Formats: sequence, C-alpha cells, structure tokens
Amino acid sequence: MQDDVLRARQAAKYIGRSLGSLYVLTSRNQIPHFKPRGKVLLFRKCELDSWIEAGRVPTVDDIEAAARR
Repeated sequence: MQDDVLRARQAAKYIGRSLGSLYVLTSRNQIPHFKPRGKVLLFRKCELDSWIEAGRVPTVDDIEAAARR
C-alpha cells in the first residue's frame, strides 16, 4: 500500500478521532474516502489534510485583515 493511503484505523489516528467517529463521518459522507470493492475504507493523507484545513477557524487578525481589504 502506498505511504499516502491510510486504512480506517490509521486515518482515525491521523485525524485524532476514534474509529467509531470516523465511521460516522464516512457514513454521512462528511470526509473524503474510498471504498474499493465495497468493504475496505481507504483515505488519502492529502485529502485528510485538506479536510482538516477546511475546518480552520480564522483568528481575529485574519478577520481584521480581511476587513481592511
């Protein structure tokens, strides 16, 4: 398996969630994943990184900088 592809248990650890929480996210299609042959869940690290970054909360400085533009 490629280094940038993770199985469910590895992905859960990578994003700091429980395996059960990860299963909930996948069942709700809230996290990018692959399901080849319908059973094994696979995740790309780069997609998990993007998913994490999408949830970033802007700082006060970010908001103030955007308001000045």
